Amino acid sequence: MIKRSFSEFATQRALGKNEYPKLLAKGIKTLTKLDEDFRKDSTRSNTDNEEIEKYYFDCAEMIDLNRKVLSILLYSGGAVNTALPVGRVLLVTSARRKGLARSIAAILKPPINLATSANVGLGKPMVCLVLLPTSFIPTLTPGDRDQKYKQIEYVGYSKRRHYAIKEIELNEILMVTDLKIKLDPLEFYDDSIGTKNSMGLTDTAFSSASVRNRSNESNFLVPGPRKSGQELESKISLQDVISRLIDAEACEFKTGMEMLDFKDALKVLQHGQQVLDVKDACSRMMKLISAIRDCNIHQADDLVKTYAVVEKKETLRTVVKKLRHMLSHESLQLFPDFIQRKSVLHSLGYIDENDTVCMKGRVACEVNTCEEIIVTELGKIRCTCCCLYGVSLTV
Repeated sequence: MIKRSFSEFATQRALGKNEYPKLLAKGIKTLTKLDEDFRKDSTRSNTDNEEIEKYYFDCAEMIDLNRKVLSILLYSGGAVNTALPVGRVLLVTSARRKGLARSIAAILKPPINLATSANVGLGKPMVCLVLLPTSFIPTLTPGDRDQKYKQIEYVGYSKRRHYAIKEIELNEILMVTDLKIKLDPLEFYDDSIGTKNSMGLTDTAFSSASVRNRSNESNFLVPGPRKSGQELESKISLQDVISRLIDAEACEFKTGMEMLDFKDALKVLQHGQQVLDVKDACSRMMKLISAIRDCNIHQADDLVKTYAVVEKKETLRTVVKKLRHMLSHESLQLFPDFIQRKSVLHSLGYIDENDTVCMKGRVACEVNTCEEIIVTELGKIRCTCCCLYGVSLTV
């Protein structure tokens, strides 16, 4: 009765407020269709589908472990200077939201050091220069005209590859590499820039792609006032950064880039359990990245499209699972206590294996002036003693 009452209460509450049952039914229907379409895709065999799903789950676990490790380091103050400084090269994956899968990126603006910022900017993402996939095709839309030079979502073209300035969350980092590029972030990103660039032109998101064949491509892609010779030599150009990112991508496909060793960052951790957690996570990530690179799809040109399909259906599967949990009695805070109480009643013989009330349970139900279980157990002990010693039972 308690179980059924709790379940009915949760269901009625959901029906009255958020219509969770309807959402659950719609989600199950959509998920079934996505699974069928994925299995019936004629371009892939069953073996390919299994490898793609395994690749996705390995990447998802890898991303989650990176998020946990980097979160610990951020709160302790050890990530900004060691793990995520300006110029650090990352592998990022966010297929559905940003069209990225194992894409190479360089940090232009690191995340906030939460240990010294009094939680100002909590959760604010870092800014990266991302090398877009070779399959990327720019499409100019009216909304893209608001994307300005050196600002978020700006897309440019250099060295026969498109690049973009994007915000990257911790839960979008597939791997932190040990590669670091020496660069001046202000040459590529400025969050305080006006609507016009230093050439006096209003850029669109893909304006640089229209001059890819010009001889003065480098001057167009990096506009700005002329610097002195010493300054030009000390600052790396956009073309050099893109070239290094392309080389890093080639290295990842050929032998695989080295993952960053977090030993230096561990020195700032004050709790021994955190150190153990980070070490265990790093050991697991080493195994995962090897398994990820063993998959043929890791080097596929259409990885973004395929990964987005799997990511969509698995994300929906997670939502469906949460909705089922919310609509069940298991989501109630008192249900674990109810299970434990029922286990006690079963061990004492008040209910049987089918949750049917036994004779002792019926006796306990008749007690309404004090603790039912204690009185029933005391009565049982008294009856046992009377039977052993042949004494008549009197009330």
